[in-house]
Amino acid sequence: MSSRITQSPKFWMFVPVGLLLMSVGMWGTATWIAVSDDSSYAVEEDYYQKSLLWDEQKEQESHNLELGWKLVQTLERPEPGESATRVLVSLFDKENQALAGASIQLQAFHVAHSGFPQTISFEAQAKPGLYAGELQLRPLGQWEWRWVVTLGDKRFTLKRRTLVRRIRRRIGREKTLSKSQMETSPMSH
Repeated sequence: MSSRITQSPKFWMFVPVGLLLMSVGMWGTATWIAVSDDSSYAVEEDYYQKSLLWDEQKEQESHNLELGWKLVQTLERPEPGESATRVLVSLFDKENQALAGASIQLQAFHVAHSGFPQTISFEAQAKPGLYAGELQLRPLGQWEWRWVVTLGDKRFTLKRRTLVRRIRRRIGREKTLSKSQMETSPMSH
């Protein structure tokens, strides 16, 4: 007498159901990963409205050239243990005279992590034309800085790419001073 193991017909009835459930589970997981909080992916805020106002943007660029204002940004090295980097801004008019009393707003984001923009307002300092604010400049790399400066009824805008990197000093060989010591280099955009 031979003993033969046979599968119940009910087992085979549930195999397609199990495969379908597994497929739905994998589809759901893939969708969740795709829409999760990915900092490297961002959609330009109000991009459709900005495209409708293209002529006004070009007019503002012409106005910026007429004003001839210059904005010089400088980063101060944070003290050990501090996470924010102090950003100093010097603002000058066409004749290189300091512009006091301006309102300066900045939206900054790391290009590779554009889903997390930082928006800050700058405070006027004792020296005319000097303003200060703080940013979390991590990670190092290329950042996009979008400036809006208002003085009375005048408005100046500037979009700048800035490379934030470690400072290196030559003493016989290159040496990294510290992770928090940085410099910026404007890049053409």
